[in-house]
Amino acid sequence: MTGIDGIFLWNSSNNKLNNNFINATNHEGIYIYTSSSNNEISNNTVSYAGFGIKLVYLCENNTITNNTISNTDLGIFLRESSRNFLTSNIANFNGWSGIDLEYSTENRLYNNTVNFNNNNGIFLVESSDNKLDYNNASNNIEYGININNSSRNNILIGNIANSNGKENIHVVDPENNTVNSSGQELPFQGSILTIIAIASTALILGKRCR
Repeated sequence: MTGIDGIFLWNSSNNKLNNNFINATNHEGIYIYTSSSNNEISNNTVSYAGFGIKLVYLCENNTITNNTISNTDLGIFLRESSRNFLTSNIANFNGWSGIDLEYSTENRLYNNTVNFNNNNGIFLVESSDNKLDYNNASNNIEYGININNSSRNNILIGNIANSNGKENIHVVDPENNTVNSSGQELPFQGSILTIIAIASTALILGKRCR
């Protein structure tokens, strides 16, 4: 179904949206809405749209893979949608975030590249029980991966997050999220080196005073 959006599915399941090129729409590139499940969205290119790929309200078990999203207001957006699989997508140079989850649970984000976005690479808002593994979230204006606003029980494994403007991996509630990613310690390396230098200096001075 086409209309004001590039491709629009409403309460539609078991569809395949593959190998489409969507350029310069005024609204959403691919919009999946209300109880749309088990759809395959793959190998699409979306640019100069509102949202690149948007899933809203009870969209479950959809596979979003190998899509390229650039120069949109927001790359891939999930709201109130669960158990979706996002893998090997590229969402670079977008206005807000590469991938944004809001009120969404039990999704898996695997091997996605989200670089050079104007805010976050990956942003979770009140989204829990998601797994983010082996994504590359680098060179974004603010955060590489931003786990925020009551997002709990998320698991981050093997992600790469380098050279982001504020922090590489920002987790508001670290006690309820598991982080094992290469960018986790990067914002604090300077402090660690300073502590080591101070401890070494104190040890040397202590020896001289004996």
